[in-house]
Amino acid sequence: MRLFALLKQESPVSLTKIGVMATISGMVNAVLLGVINSAAGSGKPSGKQLFLFIAIIAVFVIAQHYILVASTLLVETVLNRIRQRITDSIRASDLSPLEQIGRSTIYSTVSQQIMLISSAAASFVIAIQSAVMVLFSVLYLAFLSRLAFLMTLAISLIAVSVHLRELRRLSRATQITQEREHEYFGLLTGLLEGFKEVKVNLARGNDLVRDMNASSDRLARLKIGTGGRFARVFVFAQTIFYILIATIVFLLPRLSDVDPKVVTKGAATILFIIGPLGNLFGSLPAFTNADVAVASIERIERALEQARARTPTDVLPRENFSDFKTITFDGVMYRYRDKSGQPVFTLGPIDGTFERGEIIFIVGGNGSGKSTLLRILTSLYYPDEGEILVDGRPLRQTSFAAYRSLFSPIFVDYYLFEVLYGLRPIDQERADALLHLLEIDDKTTIVDGERFTNVDLSTGQRKRLALLISLLEDRPIQVLDEWAADQDPTFRRFFYETLLPDLKRRGKTIIAATHDDHYFHIADRVLKMENGQIEAWEEAAHA
Repeated sequence: MRLFALLKQESPVSLTKIGVMATISGMVNAVLLGVINSAAGSGKPSGKQLFLFIAIIAVFVIAQHYILVASTLLVETVLNRIRQRITDSIRASDLSPLEQIGRSTIYSTVSQQIMLISSAAASFVIAIQSAVMVLFSVLYLAFLSRLAFLMTLAISLIAVSVHLRELRRLSRATQITQEREHEYFGLLTGLLEGFKEVKVNLARGNDLVRDMNASSDRLARLKIGTGGRFARVFVFAQTIFYILIATIVFLLPRLSDVDPKVVTKGAATILFIIGPLGNLFGSLPAFTNADVAVASIERIERALEQARARTPTDVLPRENFSDFKTITFDGVMYRYRDKSGQPVFTLGPIDGTFERGEIIFIVGGNGSGKSTLLRILTSLYYPDEGEILVDGRPLRQTSFAAYRSLFSPIFVDYYLFEVLYGLRPIDQERADALLHLLEIDDKTTIVDGERFTNVDLSTGQRKRLALLISLLEDRPIQVLDEWAADQDPTFRRFFYETLLPDLKRRGKTIIAATHDDHYFHIADRVLKMENGQIEAWEEAAHA
């Protein structure tokens, strides 16, 4: 069972001790049955029997309390380690493999699958306790009547064999169901992230919703089918209980000259273990789901580890490129690939040099490769062929972290954090001045030197906050991907004619993808792209 292997591997507490306490708890419950039968059969229970009853209850309370506390510690610590391990793997991975895995798959794994493990693992120790209780109760049944014990054992073995065979089938059905859930969540992510595009195009919205409803219908049919099979398994287990009682009450007296008191105690024993057996059989669907969830998490972790293994190690920067003079692309090529590994877009080969202190505009139609070029420039993607040189020296794998620290990029699909991570505490006076410069100080402020009071702003205003963060980082190279596209004409002019020249005077290098041909004269050079190729490096015509 994958769930048990996971708990054993990750456990911060002794599983042996938990198992011993669960065994004690289950055993004293079974002993309790014997005490109750003995006291009830004596007609007048003795003080010794009452004392034994109280002692058993005390042992049970102590063991049960320990089991519940220890199992909570066990489960939550294990899940916390998994979450942190996945977080670390994502952080250490590269953009390209993360895009291949898909955000919806990662979201589903971290939320849904971990929740399934949590709900199953929480009852895992209770299931052990129930199993021990059933075992000792059956041994008590053997003490009462060997024939009753053998009959119970035979029926139980047949039932368990049928049950395990059905669970193996259910495990595969559950895995398929979870795959369909990933599919649905992928479509739901598309609806939420592409809501604006869906809202303004009725046909697109209807088409997407049809796909989502079809996916939801498939998921519902699978869940109904799987649920029905789980129901049959549960009903089968309940039926076995009654078959056991019937065997003791009706069949045992016909096959053996047995004392009626033994029949009564045997029936009481079967009734006593119906609860624990119900716990065992009732928890098996949760364990099946959890096993599939563990397998899903293991697949995600393997995929992330493989991505991490292919990623150059992000060691603390040992090299310092802050005084760089040139960054050169020498035959750089990059291929976008689909999930089957087939290339769908190729950038390059790219040859050219970016010089310190320049303003370079990258222009070209949508899909020409501008954003991909910027991702390679900032080493979010690595070249499939060719190399990047800094001042004539090729970048080594151990150099990427130091090289990446040259850049402060704002991509088209940037994410604006409410907290100023990596900058805390900030220079409040400078931050306030930048808020005023970017004409956003009437919309939000920075409190406690670490967070914006408001980020629920227009797209253009959010981009100004992203630029503010970029300026606070104060890195040598500003990379701007269609930054001015959402600014009003007045501020756009201020951005091109005042802000960019001022950054250049301060020694910054600006590399910007843009369509604003009215301001091409601001640039030192204009790089024109088409179909993943550089058509020309042109000197800008300054006004």
